[in-house]
Amino acid sequence: MAWGCFVGEIKGPLVFCNEYKEKKEKIKAKTYLKILENNFIPFHSAMQSLVSRNIVFQQDNAPTQWFKEKNVTIMDWPASSPDLNPIENVWKLMKDNIQKHKNFRKP
Repeated sequence: MAWGCFVGEIKGPLVFCNEYKEKKEKIKAKTYLKILENNFIPFHSAMQSLVSRNIVFQQDNAPTQWFKEKNVTIMDWPASSPDLNPIENVWKLMKDNIQKHKNFRKP
């Protein structure tokens, strides 16, 4: 599983979530917040300075109180809405490019 973000055409960090969890653990809120703390917050701060305006984060199901504490504006967004989420297009492009490699084997 991977996590990523972007602002316009500026790519944020790409994080492989296995680095943040125990071997067979599913990604839970605590793990997700650790990923955000270590990767999203530094990117968000840099982008706030770069674009000189408030950045709105579109997220899916993370605890909203955490974002308030971090002074991050979040978009009011229905949970589990992948059809409307622009990063889903990025994931599809990545998957298509990986599958083009001749050594790729589907699990």
